[in-house]
Amino acid sequence: MTWQRQNGGHQSYSAAVSYCQNLKLSGKEDWRLPDIWELEHSLDVRGPNSPESSALFPNSNSLHWSSTRFGGFLRLHNPIDGSRATTLEDLDKHFDTRCVRSISVLGSMASRTVNLY
Repeated sequence: MTWQRQNGGHQSYSAAVSYCQNLKLSGKEDWRLPDIWELEHSLDVRGPNSPESSALFPNSNSLHWSSTRFGGFLRLHNPIDGSRATTLEDLDKHFDTRCVRSISVLGSMASRTVNLY
């Protein structure tokens, strides 16, 4: 799994999806918005507020968009403090965007290898 090192910015859901789909970084073009499992678990560093999570998500202590929907709600997650949220009508609100590349691992125990670009 490869994560975008820099925050893609504070943007609406549709802008976040478009940003990831159009991202060209390190010669790669297959970036996407991560699912909630990837945001919550695949980093699996030493927990919320750890130096490791802060290093992987520098200057990002806020909610991040995910591609995961539950009953029409979109899930959001803060990778630094572990907080979560759901939103239905706030798709125009702006939250942080970070892109990932690899197959979606929602609900599986995939490799915990993390690369940053």
